[in-house]
Amino acid sequence: CMYFTFGGVQQGPHDINTFLGLKQAATEAILRNGGSLSHHHGVGYEHVPWMQRYQGKGGLQMLQGLKKVLDPKGVCNPGKLLP
Repeated sequence: CMYFTFGGVQQGPHDINTFLGLKQAATEAILRNGGSLSHHHGVGYEHVPWMQRYQGKGGLQMLQGLKKVLDPKGVCNPGKLLP
C-alpha cells in the first residue's frame, strides 16, 4: 500500500486545472493497473466520477439501494460518494 500527498501554493487561477488533470491521469493509471480508489480516509468525493468503473454497475446499484434504505431523505453527505 502506498500513499502520496502533494502540497503546494496556488500561484494562479489555472493551477487547479493542472491539479485536476494530474489527479485524473493518476486515477486512470491506478484503475488501469488494478489499484484501489480508497485509502485510510475512505473513497472521497473527488472519486465520484470513477465509482461505477471501480465498483461495477451492480456494485454501484447495490450501494445506491443501501443508501436509499439507510438514508431515505438523502441528508447524509448528498452527492459526496455516489453519482
